[in-house]
This record gives sequence, structure tokens and C-alpha cells, in this order.
Amino acid sequence: MRFNSFLLLSIVLSGCAVLEPGHDQEASSGEVPEVSFNLSMSRASLTTTEFEQYKSMPVGLFAECGTIHRGRADTRDQRLEKVDPARSRDAQALAYHLFERLSGADRPPVDEPGTNASLADPGKFTLKLNVGDKHVELVTSLDFVERRQASIATDAHNFTKQVRALTSSIMCGNNDFYGIGRAR
Repeated sequence: MRFNSFLLLSIVLSGCAVLEPGHDQEASSGEVPEVSFNLSMSRASLTTTEFEQYKSMPVGLFAECGTIHRGRADTRDQRLEKVDPARSRDAQALAYHLFERLSGADRPPVDEPGTNASLADPGKFTLKLNVGDKHVELVTSLDFVERRQASIATDAHNFTKQVRALTSSIMCGNNDFYGIGRAR
């Protein structure tokens, strides 16, 4: 009986990881791969079409916003910022989760994107994600993401809020972009 208890204890302990000081459990079990992204949103308002765009870069986050007039962007605010590492990790985790969902065989259905042709148009939401040499893209309406009409829309909404919060100040004075705010 004593031998069986020893054997069981040995098996249980062999499955436990021993961590070195300064290493956390998550890092030893595998970190989230680096995900580069390009996020673009646009929506027609009463008199114009507004846009916000964010792109991850090796040196930080490129962000711009403004209006679109006759198919051409009129940029009101444009910046390249260093990003807070904690917020960046949160955005990376959400981006990788989206990447995995969009890479799967059962790609979730989404609404068709709008064209920004009128005030009633649902707008356009485009998210491109890259991990290594693999690329996925989510193109849908801004309303679909803002209203969180499906779990993929909720994931995209949460990611977008996190990305919007990466900038040090609010882009173009928009606390939210047609219902999508900034993470706290």
C-alpha cells in the first residue's frame, strides 16, 4: 500500500512544473504569438463620412481619423505612438483570440459591410490580422460589431475598444465611434 501511495505521489508531482524565480505560469505555458493588425472603421453621418484607422507597427501604433469626401480621406488627426505594454498585451490576447476564431474551419457568419452611401447605411468595419505568414480578415458592417449581434461581433467589439484605448488621447474628439467606446 505504501508503494502505491509513493507511485501515485510521484506521478502527480511529475506533472507539476517547477518555475524559476521571475517566471510566471503563463509565460512558461506559452505566450500569445505576436499579432499584427490593421483596423479600419467608417460610417456615414448626416453631412459626411467619418473614419478611424489603427495599424500595429514594430515601433508602436499608427492611428488616424477624419472624414472621407468624394472617396478621399481628409485626415484630421494622425499619430504614431508608443503603446503601454500592459494594454498592448491585452490587445494582443484579444487579437489572437479573433485570429484563431477566423482561421477555423467553421468561420462565423457576419453581416455584409455597408458602402457609406447614406445616413441609414450600416457602415464598414475591416480588421486584418497577421500571425507569421498567415492572414485573416473580417469585413462586416460597423452596426454588426457595435450591436454585438453574434459572439464574433462581441469579440471584435471588445478588441476595437481595447485598440481605441491604446492612444494617449481621444482621436478626433470621439469618445466613441458610433457606439464603440474605449476600454478603461
